[in-house]
Amino acid sequence: MNRMRIKNEPGLERDLQSNGIVNTNVDDYARFLKDKEKRNAEEQRLNTLEAELRDIKTLLLALLNKGQ
Repeated sequence: MNRMRIKNEPGLERDLQSNGIVNTNVDDYARFLKDKEKRNAEEQRLNTLEAELRDIKTLLLALLNKGQ
């Protein structure tokens, strides 16, 4: 794969075959992966909280209906 460095942009190169931009900065990539993992964990936590809230709501409605 032939690449050419992009002027005034350290860590970025242009792939001459596809004309795409490639980030060659390992630290940026590691930061991206860490941020992605954090977002996924937050999304999973939110999904769990929503499911638990639905369960609580269902139980409360069942208790209310049972009392009538």
